Amino acid sequence: MQFKTLFFGFFLLFIFSVSNAAAQGARGTDTLIILPFENTSNQPAYNWVGESFAEAITELLSRSELKVTGLRVISNDERKQIQQNLRLPLTTLPSLATSIKIAHRSNATHLVLGKYSVTPGQGSTAAEIRFTARVINVNDGTAVNEVLPNGKIVVKEINLGDALGELQKLQGQAVYQILYQRDKALSLSQNEVVDLARRVPPVAFEAYIKGMLTTDGDLRANYFKNALRLYASEKNGEVYPQAALELGHLYLRQNNFQDAFENFSKVPKGVPQYVEAAFYAGLMQYNLKNAESAQGIFRSVADETRLTSAFNNVGAISMQLARGEKNAQQKADLIEEALRFLNQAAQSAPEDEVVKYNYGYALFLAGKYKDAIEQLRPFVASNPRDGQAYFLLAKAMEKAADTKAADIDNQARLFLPTYAKAQTEWQKTATTGDIPFRLFKDFNRTEFLKGQTPETSVAAQPNEQENQIQKTRDLYKAGRDDEALIELRRIIATDPMNAEAYYLIGSIHLRRGDVEPAVSNLKTAIFWKNDLVEGHVALGKIFLERGDFMQAQTYAKNALQIAPNNQEATALMRQIERKAK
Repeated sequence: MQFKTLFFGFFLLFIFSVSNAAAQGARGTDTLIILPFENTSNQPAYNWVGESFAEAITELLSRSELKVTGLRVISNDERKQIQQNLRLPLTTLPSLATSIKIAHRSNATHLVLGKYSVTPGQGSTAAEIRFTARVINVNDGTAVNEVLPNGKIVVKEINLGDALGELQKLQGQAVYQILYQRDKALSLSQNEVVDLARRVPPVAFEAYIKGMLTTDGDLRANYFKNALRLYASEKNGEVYPQAALELGHLYLRQNNFQDAFENFSKVPKGVPQYVEAAFYAGLMQYNLKNAESAQGIFRSVADETRLTSAFNNVGAISMQLARGEKNAQQKADLIEEALRFLNQAAQSAPEDEVVKYNYGYALFLAGKYKDAIEQLRPFVASNPRDGQAYFLLAKAMEKAADTKAADIDNQARLFLPTYAKAQTEWQKTATTGDIPFRLFKDFNRTEFLKGQTPETSVAAQPNEQENQIQKTRDLYKAGRDDEALIELRRIIATDPMNAEAYYLIGSIHLRRGDVEPAVSNLKTAIFWKNDLVEGHVALGKIFLERGDFMQAQTYAKNALQIAPNNQEATALMRQIERKAK
């Protein structure tokens, strides 16, 4: 990735857009996202430093001690979740365009990008680090700048360096400068911010980041164990929550449920990692056959977070406990609790298949057969090979004297491999112990984060966007340029990376003879969608008309590389070759 070239090219490309001064004047609520910094030195051993910038700056800006009003910070977990949703590998540093795409998906208003270089130590000389960081206005892609008293506009750039051992101090100084750029009346001193940055012992922090970056299971475990040990050693036995959570996940992937539970349960309440750790601690107890303990943990998570997955798991485990309970009153209490939690899950996620199945199953066991049928019938319609659901629906229909019960039972015979065993149990005891309830086994981080922060996105849905674009195409073809421009600006307001919108704006300017804004918008279009053949051809024609044959040829070649048989691109190249002679 040619970071420097891309960064400055992108800055120049967008310089015509909305002014930074106006953007900063309308302060409102800012949302910040921090991406890992780029290692520009030929020292891969220090790649962990780039991730440490994202981790440390994000965590520090999120701390309540800073008391920063009107500032929301996208968590590292949320940023990684977005990258995974976009199918972007976490181990690869995204390009600038992709970074802004991530920022848009998170609804961030500002993006922090940076690069660093490490000079290894020699003899008694310690390793040194220098880094540069900038804050980007996400909507228009420009770097945050300021106007000097002499009227000169300069980009606000953070440039710092020191011994690598002072990394956390440097990260604290960077956070202070980010906040000071935003608000020059900042009440915090730089020393106060730096003290907060040094909250995690440096050696523990380094071990944790290195653990996050390695894929070797044993090495990863050792890094996290070292991080926990070093943290506890310097913090009077306190637990390093991030390291405990990641070590728990490592053991979970190895099906080592006991060690996973011990590490998940170490994460203290009150830290951002607590809810996820508690969810998996409950799941580990369930896997270890400690259903009552699992029920209690999930109940606590449900009460605190209102997560659908937690509601579901409490309800499912309560019904399992009810099936084995001998005391009639306790059995009734467990069933009542299960129905209450599963009803809450159904209300929060009425279309969720796991919830629908469990709620129907619970209603069936509670003797509410007609209600159970209402839940299970649409479930089997959308899951026509689910033998367990067919079995439950057939028995509920039998109890409700439904004449079509036999037909559903035949489907259960067809799709349930353990039908004979389940049917024998039903005939002997009228119970369904062979048919399990279903638990959510993955913490839904997206749902949790959504519940913690208000929705700020006003972006149009894909179908709505396509309809808007089609409308502008029609307006453009009809020559109704003013109306088309109004619609196109609405599209860009909600989707600033829409390449076709910029292409159409450029085409309208070109048709009107406004060449410079046409060029700017066409370049923006191919920046966001480099394989937009029409954009390259249009730019090639403009530069050919200007007599700039080299530029025209570059765009023509780009178009032909994308679409070798494109007639317009081929004709353009012939014109260039003929006129250049």
